[in-house]
Amino acid sequence: MFLKLGKILKKRNESFYANNGFVAGIVLGIIVALFSIMTVFLFKERFFSELSQAEKQYGKLIMLDKDSLYWLSIIVTPLVIVIVHSIIGLYIGIFINKIKESKNIVILLASITLGVIFGLITRLPANRNLILLGNIIAWVLFAIIFIYLNNRSKTQKNEV
Repeated sequence: MFLKLGKILKKRNESFYANNGFVAGIVLGIIVALFSIMTVFLFKERFFSELSQAEKQYGKLIMLDKDSLYWLSIIVTPLVIVIVHSIIGLYIGIFINKIKESKNIVILLASITLGVIFGLITRLPANRNLILLGNIIAWVLFAIIFIYLNNRSKTQKNEV
């Protein structure tokens, strides 16, 4: 698994778009991870309620007590979120490198689309509209950071 991750990370060297997508993805992952931690902390009772409902419906699937699952979701989930978003950012960068025109528009549209998709599939103990809005805002921030890094890289490339 880690060897495959290493191969994926080497793709950052393909272009400055790939590397900038990776960096913007890390920032995005940190934002989403903080949102996740904050949501789980603020809606702790709802977290335990949904966990109890799932246990009633499906049985006990994981042999950990609820408190352990709570802390596991606060510690492990944000790390996974950052890794997943950085890899998604990397692949967006690779894709953007292949586009000839209107890169910024494609970045913005792709980011909004991914924000909606992630907002709809994210399962947190909070209001669905809050989750959707939070994801869209985070992905728009990704687009802004990515475009900024790309413009800075182009300027530095032209100066050399």
